[in-house]
Amino acid sequence: MKKLLLFLILFLIPSLFSFAQQKDSLLCRAWKLSSLEEFSTVNKPDEKQKNDGVTFLLDGTAFLIMEGVTKTGKWSFDKPKTNVTIEIADSKEKYRFKLISLTKDLLLYEYQNPELIRTKYSCLPLKK
Repeated sequence: MKKLLLFLILFLIPSLFSFAQQKDSLLCRAWKLSSLEEFSTVNKPDEKQKNDGVTFLLDGTAFLIMEGVTKTGKWSFDKPKTNVTIEIADSKEKYRFKLISLTKDLLLYEYQNPELIRTKYSCLPLKK
């Protein structure tokens, strides 16, 4: 039993911490909207959405552009790191996104608006 506990402390817990840090580093970059899916229909961003995206910084700052409107706030993960919440500065606005997929080349998340409509957003890293 002691050996199992020692194994968990030495190997499993640090690897879980490393995975959590890896998720932060994958997320923290500028992402540009490439497509949206509503009611099982995938579309390219329209004229209002063509510059939409989100930027996450490691210090917890987030820059969000939705339908051409820029908002700044603070972002945080929930405990299992499956949802990201952005709280907009100087307002009571909060956006909660469910992470579906996160790799170095793709951010896929779902947002449910106040009218309960779910939209999946597919974002690519912004090229500099």
